[in-house]
Amino acid sequence: GTVRVSSRVTKTTLRVVNYGSSPAYNVYVAVLPYSQLPVLVVSPSVHYIDRVDANSSHEVEAALEYNPMGLYAGVGATTVGSYGTVPLLVTVVFRDVGGRVRSFNNTVAVVVEPFVELALRDARATLSGGALRVSGTLVNYGSATAYRSRAVVCVAQGQRCADTFVGDVEPGSQRAFSVSLSPATPVDRAEVVVEYYNVYNELLSVRFSVPVQVAAETTPTKTPEAPLYTAERVAVTLAVVAFLAVVGYLIYRVASGYYRRLKHL
Repeated sequence: GTVRVSSRVTKTTLRVVNYGSSPAYNVYVAVLPYSQLPVLVVSPSVHYIDRVDANSSHEVEAALEYNPMGLYAGVGATTVGSYGTVPLLVTVVFRDVGGRVRSFNNTVAVVVEPFVELALRDARATLSGGALRVSGTLVNYGSATAYRSRAVVCVAQGQRCADTFVGDVEPGSQRAFSVSLSPATPVDRAEVVVEYYNVYNELLSVRFSVPVQVAAETTPTKTPEAPLYTAERVAVTLAVVAFLAVVGYLIYRVASGYYRRLKHL
């Protein structure tokens, strides 16, 4: 049947069937994309099977991981897209009963459906002075755009809520947001609900829980003022006054003697 990818990682199963009359030995199954920058990354891309008997089959499991930055490889051209049909090349190499190496190729068409897969990164909720601030970054790992996105932050089981408009989040892109509200009582967790519209204009939502961190309140410390009069200040002041008095007295004596000598001349 057709393999459909509707999430970031899709598990699939490949079946190798031996319709011949003799076993196939040392079977290698490689699943490779046509594009150098693939939309789907296969993990693991190479599988080894020791033996596949005649008229029997063997199943191998692989994971298809969606790459939002990949390119679609078509016939004679490479285009940029977010969803559609992606061809994968399946190569089978084995040894027959005579020891000869044989191989054949097959192409598997994988349908990448439009889907949105939002993740919340760098989420932070800080409670300071009775105000709660919740911030984070929305990342879209899906194949389709999340249209008209809105982040709603609720606390106390939805009793207090606040929201902000985020906008369109395209595949492989990210958008930051910040919401502030004042809870009535102390809270330890905040619930972030991201609402958006898909390509079919359907309203969808995804929820995240963010622990609340209480910021330590810092009170400014006042520097104690030095007293106006201290013993050191009084002692220095008295010493200066005494010095000035002595100097003034000496100047007065010298000036008086000089004045008396001038009178006798």
